[in-house]
Amino acid sequence: MEIRRIKSEPDSSNFIYQLNNIEFCPAFHVPATKLENATKSKFRVTADICLIDSVEQNRLLMVFSAETSKGSWHYVTSDIAEQIPARNVWYKTEFVFSLPVEPKNETVIKSYIWNIDKSNVLIDNFKIEIAKQTKNSL
Repeated sequence: MEIRRIKSEPDSSNFIYQLNNIEFCPAFHVPATKLENATKSKFRVTADICLIDSVEQNRLLMVFSAETSKGSWHYVTSDIAEQIPARNVWYKTEFVFSLPVEPKNETVIKSYIWNIDKSNVLIDNFKIEIAKQTKNSL
């Protein structure tokens, strides 16, 4: 898979992704063994996104999954385009996910963007935060 970096900093860790003709990217993979009480955790994925092309409903998705070598046992998607009212403008997006049951040790928690139509999309500041939920706040 080729990722086009259109802005790069000297340390090369800060760049904008251009998803043009790319279906899956960027991605985070977190082993369940790194989490304590995963069902009490919330996973917040944030990104600044700019749609260059028009995107139809449910064709640009933020995906959250829990997988083992046998496949995915939990899978949730959110329509990114619902948070972006206009093209060619940067919007801050946020998605919050949780696990329904405590994962087995071999589980890997994944979050990624699924660009089904391979539309031209710019993504910056893509990050995931994992926090334990206390009462009603994250």
